[in-house]
Amino acid sequence: MNLKLKIVRVDMDGYNGRDHHPEPSDKGLVVTALSMASYHYEDDQPGDISVDGGMAAYPDRAVKEDLEYVWICVTDDGRTLELMGHEIEVV
Repeated sequence: MNLKLKIVRVDMDGYNGRDHHPEPSDKGLVVTALSMASYHYEDDQPGDISVDGGMAAYPDRAVKEDLEYVWICVTDDGRTLELMGHEIEVV
């Protein structure tokens, strides 16, 4: 079973270094999570948590204050999106 996430907002002013940044028109889409990675706020280096999106029950699991979570997702039309935790909710 694949984890489904709904895009509830698109942060156009932050996290602009993503290779696959969502567009405002992506709001409302339901996407399939492929993986999740974490990054430290202070240096944007990969963190110590890397969880397969299909195995993580909720995007807020194992939250640490100094980490930001990025979900690598795929849309129904095959596009890859990198979504931050505050942009999505579990469907």
